[in-house]
Amino acid sequence: MGLLADAIQVVPGSSPEARPLVLLHGTDGHEDDLLPLAQAIAPEMPKVAVRGGIATDDGHAFVRRHPDRRIDEADLAARAHALAQAITTACAERNLAEHPVLLGYSSGAIMAAALLMLASERFAGGALLRPLPPFTTHRQRGGHHPTKPVLIIEGTKDHRRSRQDGTDVAEMLGPGFEVARHVLDVGHPITESDGVIARRWIRTAFPRVERPSRHRSLAEHRDNPGDDIWVHGRPTPRPIEVADYDPSWPARYEVVAERVRAALGVRVLGLQHVGSTSVPGLPAKPIIDVDLTVAEAADEPAYLPDLEAAGFELVIREPAWHEHRALKHTDPDTNLHVFGRECPEVARQRLFRDWLIEHPDDLARYRDAKLRAATHTTASGGIVTDYNRHKEPIIREIYDKIFKDRGLL
Repeated sequence: MGLLADAIQVVPGSSPEARPLVLLHGTDGHEDDLLPLAQAIAPEMPKVAVRGGIATDDGHAFVRRHPDRRIDEADLAARAHALAQAITTACAERNLAEHPVLLGYSSGAIMAAALLMLASERFAGGALLRPLPPFTTHRQRGGHHPTKPVLIIEGTKDHRRSRQDGTDVAEMLGPGFEVARHVLDVGHPITESDGVIARRWIRTAFPRVERPSRHRSLAEHRDNPGDDIWVHGRPTPRPIEVADYDPSWPARYEVVAERVRAALGVRVLGLQHVGSTSVPGLPAKPIIDVDLTVAEAADEPAYLPDLEAAGFELVIREPAWHEHRALKHTDPDTNLHVFGRECPEVARQRLFRDWLIEHPDDLARYRDAKLRAATHTTASGGIVTDYNRHKEPIIREIYDKIFKDRGLL
């Protein structure tokens, strides 16, 4: 059921900060089949081209069918959940924007509809070319999200689809989606008219005017509000231990990640190893820092009880700083940081981690600053927030270098 590492191909767009466009090909297709169409309709968007997980005689497919041609709905639902997580992970690992747009054709359009129904919180919307209803009964997950745009394009001469299929897909999506339907005098293959309509829809549904504000929020330094954040009171001061890099830290992260995914399932919109334990060769406090993205960090009932049942304990609540929540676990020793969707701090931490990995000189500067901060904090009887404040000047210097390098300052 899992996707192979080489089954997702990422092609840069002219605007790296634009939402990615996820490409889901038709039956007997390959991951690069929709790249020409995607480049024509949205050259600015990075392309995440996915290969279907089912091998066919002439290629691959996203949908398995029974001998009588009915869709295997249980298999489709399981594949949709796995694919949603794989797409989210691929976007995070490549520093792409969250909540990509889906572009699916034929078998890929069926999968795209299933993704919108079962994992709507992960995607901004989708264009479905020649879709079929993925399920015979309504399967949309509960919860609320802003209305999301969906484009459905059908063909009057499409002998592989009925006149009712587009209507059924729109009705199955439900009121959480704003559906635009177009019926062309064409057959099943993609035509130039499909491209014209899809290009116009993308320009209208996902205008690019939002990007400058994203840049500003990403490059803006925001102070942590202070010490009135501890759920159980300010902790007792103790020495700050900074240990040499341990090669076992990545494996410890995987233990934590699996525990979080098992507890929350599709509510995990993003999960990444951050902080000093994620940077090979960097000394660190031997505590695994993990960023978890959920729909709304302030909506604690939506995720906190299940994390607590998995052994995590809420220790920090910071409504004034990105609605940040921090939870602890002792096996392994973990700080789990919870943020809401599209929080700039998640992108900032990922950029910082990757910059240190790629720039040994700044890694060395940051290592020295960490050791000085640990010594000073321990000698003065401070706690971890004091340790973090001592590191802040060098952290901001490195961030400014990152943002200037990326044209954000």
